[in-house]
Amino acid sequence: PGLTSGDYGAQFSIRGGRQDETLINLDGLEIHEPFHLKDFNEGALSIFDVEAIEGVELLTGGFPARYGDKRSGVMNITSRTPRRAGTHVTAGASLTNATLFGEGTFSGSRGSWLVSGRRGFFDVLLRTINRKETRAPAYNDVFGSLRYAINAQHALAFNVLRASDTYRFQIKGTTGFNDSIPTIEAADNRYGNAYAWLTLRSLLSEHLALNSLISVGSVTARREGDEHHRDRPTEYYGVAGRRDFSVYSVKLDFRYQRSNRVVMDWGYDLRSMQANYAWENRVTQNPDDPLADTSGYYPRITRRRKTAGGLTLAGYLSGRAQLLTPLTIEAGVRYDGATYSHDADVSPRLHLLLQLSERNSLRGGWGLYRQRQGIADENAFDRLNRYFPSELSQQLTLGLEHRYAGGGSIRAEVYRKTGSRLRPILRNWKSGLNVFPESSEDRLLVYPTSTEAQGLELFHDREFGKRLNVRFGYAYSKTTERVSRIESLNNRLKPPFDSTHAWPQDQRHALNLDATLRLGRNWSITNSVTVHSGWPYTDEIGVPVRRRNGTTDLQVRPDTLYGRRLPSYQRMDMRLTRRRQTTNGELRFFAEVINLTNRANVLGYDVFRINSPSGAAQLVRDPETWFSILPSIGVSWSRRW
Repeated sequence: PGLTSGDYGAQFSIRGGRQDETLINLDGLEIHEPFHLKDFNEGALSIFDVEAIEGVELLTGGFPARYGDKRSGVMNITSRTPRRAGTHVTAGASLTNATLFGEGTFSGSRGSWLVSGRRGFFDVLLRTINRKETRAPAYNDVFGSLRYAINAQHALAFNVLRASDTYRFQIKGTTGFNDSIPTIEAADNRYGNAYAWLTLRSLLSEHLALNSLISVGSVTARREGDEHHRDRPTEYYGVAGRRDFSVYSVKLDFRYQRSNRVVMDWGYDLRSMQANYAWENRVTQNPDDPLADTSGYYPRITRRRKTAGGLTLAGYLSGRAQLLTPLTIEAGVRYDGATYSHDADVSPRLHLLLQLSERNSLRGGWGLYRQRQGIADENAFDRLNRYFPSELSQQLTLGLEHRYAGGGSIRAEVYRKTGSRLRPILRNWKSGLNVFPESSEDRLLVYPTSTEAQGLELFHDREFGKRLNVRFGYAYSKTTERVSRIESLNNRLKPPFDSTHAWPQDQRHALNLDATLRLGRNWSITNSVTVHSGWPYTDEIGVPVRRRNGTTDLQVRPDTLYGRRLPSYQRMDMRLTRRRQTTNGELRFFAEVINLTNRANVLGYDVFRINSPSGAAQLVRDPETWFSILPSIGVSWSRRW
């Protein structure tokens, strides 16, 4: 796309952006919320089966004008096309999921089909990790594609994608001072994604091509849960709600290419959207506060309902010209408008490519990138309860790339990204996983005014002979945000904060290393190492308080917001694969170990009070960690007819 380099190796960060700041396309269609396990860190697993994917391209910044409504990055995913005539089927199972994949051709290879399906076993997996863990997330997804070449000028494709998640549990727990109150925690959460889209690729003339896409999509969420006393009808918190979002779109992309030196792109994307939600959030009391609430602050009950509809229109125009033999310039502009938020934004962009030699190139880019508030983005707990204007980012990038004669490349890129016109955002200042964050005592409404991200990224990908492939990536970055004010939603106490502080997911250093060694025709071993600096977190301290009877106690209060750093994250994974040819196809066995070194990576701290032998209250900090060492085995069988 234009002059932007990109690949899925640059996976360490999206340059100081939130997860929703990345545009994710599957065969040209934007996929909303494309993750399973949404209750785990906003999604821990893609809804795309890797077996059905042909390639992935990640643009971490400086992307051209054809991409819009996102501030930080673009991920283009392309599904597989059968390479040979006939039918190919693969079935497999492991401790984490069961899969079924098939592809084939028809009509003398003018048409092709593909289907893939998965059913996850994370409910079994978590019980394997920790026998006391009874929370049981489960997921499934199915993808299908049907393609047909009508003639030499027109090719048609019809795709469907459906994914669903459930997360149900009912377990015994404790809360309150010294974790002395016996409780029952329960949840019944369900999520769904469904899309269908039709694409027509047309060659209108020798120099003019058109890509037409019509689609329909739906994203749903149902969440219900609470924590209540085991023996008394006392509820400490409760959440009940639903959210539905549907979208219908028509998208046209034109390309006029008179020669390799001059290319023009233009198009538009028209969408009709509908969203409705109804949430109820109940916080009865703060059981960790040793002082009785006499102010009437509790209970905190919030109810919101909203139905919204509207149109969005995006249009772009870009041109690429090779002015001199080594210099190519691409200039573009796009428009993004929405009726429900009254946005009407124009975003210019400029990219340069200087070919220093046959295998060395220098790239530079500047642009404005805007992101409007999605029609289904919940602002239910924002007291203003309205849509805010689009957010704005200005990005500068400069990169140097060298391509090896035998294949592969090494690339270095520096960037600076500034954000402004930012809308309020809901956060929880405590680290760790939380199924119902809106009810927690650490829930905040943050009003950021600006952000700044800058850094350096290095990426290396090369084959060493026919047996070894090594990919290496390193990123140094610094991301800060400035906030004007912070409101605490479920607690009278809010953490003190510096007006300028580290962004919550700021990580100064990040390193990824992947190496695959082929041990002959039938054996291979893959090793992956991931390391990054610890994220900022908010420490908790004990403050003496005096009860009404004159005795003193210790109250847990937050220290400066994001004033401390978690320990660094380190993980090594390894997989050994064995292939065996049979008369009926191919068998593939694998054994893998996730977190081979069994490192306890800290995601947060559970801070509570205990009484010392002398009777004095004191704080105890227990680290909450990601999963421990996890071995797995699997087998798959494939056959071609």
